[in-house]
Amino acid sequence: MAGFGAYLAARFARTVDDPAVLALMAQLRGMSLQNLVDPIGFEEGAKQIAAAARQLGLQLPSNAL
Repeated sequence: MAGFGAYLAARFARTVDDPAVLALMAQLRGMSLQNLVDPIGFEEGAKQIAAAARQLGLQLPSNAL
C-alpha cells in the first residue's frame, strides 16, 4: 500500500503523510470491501471515488490529465 499511497500523493500534488491522502486510502479500502459484497460497476465506482476525493479537498492539478 505504500507504493499506492505514494502514487496517490503524487497525483494530488500532496505528501504521502497528508491526512487527506491517508483518509482517501482508508475510504478506498472500505469501498473495495463493500464492492466485493455488493458490486456496483466501474462507472458508479468511479463516481464514488471522485466524490470521496472531493469531500476530502483533493483535486487533481490542472496539468495532471
